[in-house]
Amino acid sequence: MRRVVACVGITLLLAGCESAPSKKAEEAPPTPAAEVRPAPAPAPAPAPAEPAPAAPPGPPAGQEPVGQVPAPTRALFIRTAQANFRAAAGTGARIIAVLRKGTRVEMLEARSQWYRVKLADGREGWIAESVAGPAPD
Repeated sequence: MRRVVACVGITLLLAGCESAPSKKAEEAPPTPAAEVRPAPAPAPAPAPAEPAPAAPPGPPAGQEPVGQVPAPTRALFIRTAQANFRAAAGTGARIIAVLRKGTRVEMLEARSQWYRVKLADGREGWIAESVAGPAPD
């Protein structure tokens, strides 16, 4: 019961203070409320830079891949009566065609006694180094 009375007494005391403000409170100018200003808008993010165009796959211009150094392209001619035009370097590779003496081919690459060549019709294959030479007979 004491608690209820104490609470009521404090409530009345506080209520009495509020109903009759002191002279000091009347004389003091009211405290201005803090001015609420909107925050400045954030600066727009810079536009992302355009990505650089992708480089084409393969080695840089003017450089050949390591381990593949083609011989300069040059004309060769079949010097034997017939020459096997093969799918790969080696006597066990499939024969694509049989070339006749005097047939002109473009050498693309030289490797271990074999030439990778291109025919006039665009087909590519291999011939033995021993069947071709720089000039027709």
